[in-house]
Amino acid sequence: MLPSYTDESSPQTIQRSTSRPNMATSELFSALSASVWSEGKKRAESAYQNFAKIDSLRPFFDVDPKEVLGRILNSVNPRPPYNLDATNTDLYGPFMACLTLIAVILFEMKLSNHQVQEGTLMGSAFLTCFGYWLLASAILLLICYLGNSQINFVHLLSSVGYGMCSTCVVLFICAAIHKGASETIFFLLWILVCGLSGTKMAMIMWTNISKKTPRLAGCFLALTLHMFFVIYLHFAYHAIVQDISNVISPADVKIPMANP
Repeated sequence: MLPSYTDESSPQTIQRSTSRPNMATSELFSALSASVWSEGKKRAESAYQNFAKIDSLRPFFDVDPKEVLGRILNSVNPRPPYNLDATNTDLYGPFMACLTLIAVILFEMKLSNHQVQEGTLMGSAFLTCFGYWLLASAILLLICYLGNSQINFVHLLSSVGYGMCSTCVVLFICAAIHKGASETIFFLLWILVCGLSGTKMAMIMWTNISKKTPRLAGCFLALTLHMFFVIYLHFAYHAIVQDISNVISPADVKIPMANP
């Protein structure tokens, strides 16, 4: 026997059937709103964390100029102390050392006979100086990690950066007296000034690394990277940059006009 429907039940059936699409639309909107809110919250938290990381570096740039001068002089003094902590490290001095080294490189290129475009020269100088600063610190950080050292990345950035001050001094003196001066002066300054600075970095690695093999590797790399970087800047950097500039933008060749 078939069921019978009255007139009173038909509106309820129609109302239920029409409410289902409305409920589905409401649920979809709620899910979409929750997804947008969750994604926005994640992005806000990520931005806040990145800002907090940058803000945590602010104390390393808040340093007295007298302390910076003392640390520059201490970077070429191979005597103790060799410990690195928050009381004797900063990033203001190393950052200014990188900028000073860039200026010295540009000054040396201007005095030489190398012809390089301004954009290529400035970009390569920035990449070389800041690239060495970060890469050398990262390599030494890996050695410290393998040797169970308590030195962190900021400490190594400070040590390597202040070591670059000796590079600035040697290259500036050699650039200022390059006309009629032999390479003997460069090698004397390289051994005395840069050698003392490299020795100080090597002793810092020796003192703060406990394991024997990483300790030897840290001393060797700290001294070798520092000394050979000066050699590279003095002898090979200008020629390499000039070759790169010629490849990127070769000089225009003047073609003689035919006689009428």
